[in-house]
Amino acid sequence: MKKKTALIAFLLLFCIVFSACGSPSQGETETEDSGASFGKPKTFEKEGISLLLTDRFEESESSRVFYAYYAADFCSVFVSREFIFSAEGLADQNCREYLENSAPGITVRERDGLFYYTKDSSDRRVYAYCFKGSDSFWVVQYLCWIGDTENLEDLFHQWAKGVKVD
Repeated sequence: MKKKTALIAFLLLFCIVFSACGSPSQGETETEDSGASFGKPKTFEKEGISLLLTDRFEESESSRVFYAYYAADFCSVFVSREFIFSAEGLADQNCREYLENSAPGITVRERDGLFYYTKDSSDRRVYAYCFKGSDSFWVVQYLCWIGDTENLEDLFHQWAKGVKVD
């Protein structure tokens, strides 16, 4: 049932956001490390989690599948939460194990102490980072057009390093 729910959530992710992705606006300049063309840093907070994104994002109405959803013209961000007490054995897992068990067949990567995976559809790529809080696992998914990944991959990682969970 858990695998089926994870698959449904992943499929809904792609269905919901096909129109929310795009490239930065023309005329904006980008600094190599800061991602300035993607807006000024802005923190979004929701009970249990704090995300660093930019002022080009707006919190959008989320479906029941996701805890939070943020959209900009160049990507979308989805946040899911699973309480540790919701399934036996979750409390003993780390983020690598949680991702491997939640999304079978993916390759979990580690960078700067963060565990994540990428998954492609025909024209989009999702970067899914896992965080373990005191009572929950959190998965923050950054979704963009595959053609924009070169510009966004490091920025997504920088944003993921700024995620804070309770």
